Amino acid sequence: ISRFWKFVLTSEKSDGTRRATDAPEAMAWIRGYFDRARDNDFLMGRGPKAPGHAGWQCDFDFLLTEKGKRQVIEKTKEAA
Repeated sequence: ISRFWKFVLTSEKSDGTRRATDAPEAMAWIRGYFDRARDNDFLMGRGPKAPGHAGWQCDFDFLLTEKGKRQVIEKTKEAA
């Protein structure tokens, strides 16, 4: 969780702006991040799964990984 927090406070969006500069902004960004994940059909298992991934489920740990962050940031409707 601390790595995720640091990521939010130190990384930049594709437009070059920081995701957050203080704790309230970070909390708002994180809330939006999990909202985007919740609204994503793939992540929430509301669609067909690729062969070999029938039992895969998105969980909290996945959303904190680099792959999970990339999935939410790059492949959801709103830019993160």
